[in-house]
Amino acid sequence: MGRIIRAVIFDLDGVLVDTAKPAHMAANAALREFGRPELSFEDFMRRAWGRYSGDIFKDLVGDLGDDAAKGAMELYNRMRWEFIGEARLYPWTLGVLEALRARGLKLAITTHTVPGLAEGILERFGIAKYFDALVRGGEAPRPKPSPDPILLACERLGVGPGEAVYVGDNIVDVLAGKAAGCIAVALTTSRGRGEFEAAGADFILDRLDGLPALIDGLGGGAVGESQG
Repeated sequence: MGRIIRAVIFDLDGVLVDTAKPAHMAANAALREFGRPELSFEDFMRRAWGRYSGDIFKDLVGDLGDDAAKGAMELYNRMRWEFIGEARLYPWTLGVLEALRARGLKLAITTHTVPGLAEGILERFGIAKYFDALVRGGEAPRPKPSPDPILLACERLGVGPGEAVYVGDNIVDVLAGKAAGCIAVALTTSRGRGEFEAAGADFILDRLDGLPALIDGLGGGAVGESQG
């Protein structure tokens, strides 16, 4: 694409840290509390994974009223931390972050994970130090698939969206990245290639450790470099 790349913005869950199992456990804890049937892991990934928690529970318990939906969301977010011992850092995460920092790139996270929990995950897995900006759930006017969280991250980094790569594991990530004007990279940890191709992802990776080479190919080996 011959673009100057100055920043990489990541989704958190399912990209840098595998938190699907504790999130599934937390969702079922909330559903039990409000008398709803539990979701299988496959149903959770299809219906809830990658969405803002407020939207998840508007769908799952919203017929009980707004207070119930809000209560279920709050319980879900509390229980995600209770089950955080079931999460794991992907084996390539640290190497990728080190490689990108060595290239002089700014790094940020946009996540639907709420304030407090997002920081807790980053600190628990020792990766907070790599990031120059963090946009948490509820901070932007609208959640993904709106571009708002990504645009806010670009603003905090001091880069234009066209100078950034956005990496996510869900369809909403691709849609948000494209709408923001970033290069949208999809990671197949949560969805299949066909879905990402249909959503218009610019690039699709099966493993995050392919990202540094991909960025080198875009002309983003270091700040200010461009492809000849």
